[in-house]
Amino acid sequence: MKKPIAIGVSLAFLFALASAYYSASAQGRADKRPEISIKSVPIDPPSEEMAKTSIVGTVVGGNPKEQKVVIYAKGDKWYVQPTVESSITDFDEDGNWESETHGGYQFAALLVKASYKPAPTLRSIPAAGGEILAVAKKDPKKQ
Repeated sequence: MKKPIAIGVSLAFLFALASAYYSASAQGRADKRPEISIKSVPIDPPSEEMAKTSIVGTVVGGNPKEQKVVIYAKGDKWYVQPTVESSITDFDEDGNWESETHGGYQFAALLVKASYKPAPTLRSIPAAGGEILAVAKKDPKKQ
């Protein structure tokens, strides 16, 4: 008679252990924040032929339907790229993104919620929080 009780207790223990593992694993996935990186930026100083060139990067863990990329180039302040009218950059299902940009002393890419409205200029690049999900910065390559 004690054998069925032992089997029942063992099964209950295994069920509890599996539930705890599943909850911890699901929590770990929920806590994982998306990341953005910049792979390449224009050279410094830009040549006349390269007044407008490309900036390229990736997003890991993002959702291209709900999130977008906003790029800034630093001059005397941070300017949205490539223009105020074209300040939102999409990324594909693999997380790849690319945009035109002007030269700058430094570049920043923000992964933002699709509802984010970028400012034309900024004094400083904000940290992640609220509608800004991730931030990356990169200096230009020296010529």
